[in-house]
Amino acid sequence: MSMQINRSPIVWRTDQPTPRSPAKSFLPLLRAAVASHPGRPDLLCDLVIVLRDDRRWDEIFDLLSPLADGDGLTPALACELARAAIAGERPDIALRVVDSAIAQGVEGAARQKVLALYALCRFDEAQAAAQQALREDPDDNLVLGAFGSDCLTRGDLDALISTCQWGIDCGASSSAYMAYLATALAMAGRRSELGDVLDPAHLCQGNEFRLTR
Repeated sequence: MSMQINRSPIVWRTDQPTPRSPAKSFLPLLRAAVASHPGRPDLLCDLVIVLRDDRRWDEIFDLLSPLADGDGLTPALACELARAAIAGERPDIALRVVDSAIAQGVEGAARQKVLALYALCRFDEAQAAAQQALREDPDDNLVLGAFGSDCLTRGDLDALISTCQWGIDCGASSSAYMAYLATALAMAGRRSELGDVLDPAHLCQGNEFRLTR
């Protein structure tokens, strides 16, 4: 008995509609739930998370900003408002609400304060906030990137070198510390230290330390 094998070519279709994610499909229901139960911050938070995943920053801002002057913002919602305000280029509002989220240890809140301060060109405060945020989460590449770019732009090489050395010594997994350290040492003309940093034996020792600590 012979078997007929279909050798039709595979055709990739790019004109088909992209399926909506399951979370986005709940948006109408979540909006209705929040409208009918305006005193439920848990429902509001569920809605905001879905909106954030879809990058609907303006809608988040319109939902949460009226609550900023009262007691309607939980710390988690304050962090979400800060994130939306920064995305909408309103960092002054982000800075006004984010401290309550930081005080309660909301994940990502310290990052939003750093980004707001940099957006407002309050560089010294931003640098101090970035260093504090990195002490709490050494692997926050967004904070490290903002801090590193600012230090290189303004020539604050000593601060960048010391922070990167600290990150490497504490075993942070981000390779950006090594890249920023090498760049800062080169710009500072500290060639011997740069050679030590880039020495293959030194790099292997550092990697071994991070893998076995």
